[in-house]
Amino acid sequence: MGSVPRLSCTLSVFLLLGTPLQAAQEPTNEQAAIVARCVEEQGLVYPAMACFGEVIDQCIGTQNQDSHMIYCSIQEYMVWDQRLNTTYTQIMKIASTEVKASLRSAQRAWIAFRDDTCSANALLFDGTDAGLIMAACMASQTAIRSLQLDQFLSDAQIQ
Repeated sequence: MGSVPRLSCTLSVFLLLGTPLQAAQEPTNEQAAIVARCVEEQGLVYPAMACFGEVIDQCIGTQNQDSHMIYCSIQEYMVWDQRLNTTYTQIMKIASTEVKASLRSAQRAWIAFRDDTCSANALLFDGTDAGLIMAACMASQTAIRSLQLDQFLSDAQIQ
């Protein structure tokens, strides 16, 4: 479930939408730590959604240009995607064959859902607005799924 092919697809959508875009970077350890610390403080799943936007807020600072906000939204997406992939890998290490097959299928369906949902949202807008909507949607949908997988892993470890 590597993030490179999905990120390439996401970046392709931004380019098709005509969005100016700074080169996305791997999330920093500091950005990952911001989210990790917040999730640990908030607990799993929905209370931890309060952590969504922490990276964006830290990244944007006082730079409110659309292209920078898009860049920061992509950074937020990448932090959550990294968390999601780590958790998914942990689940796949401990899950039964049946659970692995079911989760793999669910994850593929979720990726299609996320991509289609965010593309549809972005297509309602023009120019950089579309890019910002796409980036924010990808980040929020990935954060939600990451937290769902965190809960799944927690439940699986209890069993």
